[in-house]
Amino acid sequence: MKTTALMRDVLDAQVMDRNGQPMGRVDGIVLELGKGPPRVTYVEISVREAWRRLGLRLKGDAYRVSWSRVIKVEKDVHLGVDADDTPPRALERWLRRKLG
Repeated sequence: MKTTALMRDVLDAQVMDRNGQPMGRVDGIVLELGKGPPRVTYVEISVREAWRRLGLRLKGDAYRVSWSRVIKVEKDVHLGVDADDTPPRALERWLRRKLG
């Protein structure tokens, strides 16, 4: 069984979509607690957190990607999703149109 150090290897790591396109960083890790050991259920990519780090406030929820969509964890976290089909990318496109 392969093990992953969540804090060291996943949290704040660059996220890449299935096409190798960057789509942010892992801003959160969601665990399921119950009988037995905790289980990773989601990684969160949060535009809100990125803006907060720049000293700006933006309302909204983090985009959650099921841990089952994580293809591999190396230097980056690779997901089996297309970034263009995600809410963070839609917000990025909207901001580009509005802010030029």
